Amino acid sequence: MKQNLIMFSAIFLSFIWTQSAGMLAKPGENLIAIEGLYEKEDIEGGSVTTTAIIAEYVLNGNVELGIQYMMGEAKNDEDSSYDFDISGFGLGGNYHLKGNPNLPFNIRFGGTYASAEANADWIDDAGAEINSVSTGFGGGIYKEIYTQGITNLTGFINFESIAVETTVKLEGYDDDTEKDDFNSTALGIVVRSNNFFVTPQIGRTDGESDFSVTFGILFQQ
Repeated sequence: MKQNLIMFSAIFLSFIWTQSAGMLAKPGENLIAIEGLYEKEDIEGGSVTTTAIIAEYVLNGNVELGIQYMMGEAKNDEDSSYDFDISGFGLGGNYHLKGNPNLPFNIRFGGTYASAEANADWIDDAGAEINSVSTGFGGGIYKEIYTQGITNLTGFINFESIAVETTVKLEGYDDDTEKDDFNSTALGIVVRSNNFFVTPQIGRTDGESDFSVTFGILFQQ
């Protein structure tokens, strides 16, 4: 069970997403964005694959709100009978400081909240429940580094502090709760062409590295 808690925390951390629309909005601009996230990562004892569908709204180019539906799959290298799926929801918000003549870059800061539950036959057979909640706070800096025609590139660096609480409930036993705190750093670039964009990024969380790609489309309001 300990290994499953480790894998659950690892896959859950993948749900802490990068909201890209706020970095692309001009001051005073309102945008709606729909994004899809894909990530695959090898971890100790197995691997995790995560996907998510994200909807964002940007108000006046500064206030950014997002909601996402998350899906994940954890594979156990030693015993595939302990594989499991995860599903859940997340909320996130950022405030962007843009166009300050005294700064060579833009700044964003905000937070996230997410909750998810594990699903598998072995969990049901044991009469157990595994769920998790997380809160994250952080910020980042970003800057448009290239523009030509309808294409532009925006580079960014993000820093996050994330608290994850995972609980196993088993009938007849006390709940087993594990709390973990993580620090995460991500470096990436947003490539926009007209109203379409893609965001590849490399992240590092407490010594573990991962790579993810987000695809999205913008709708101007």
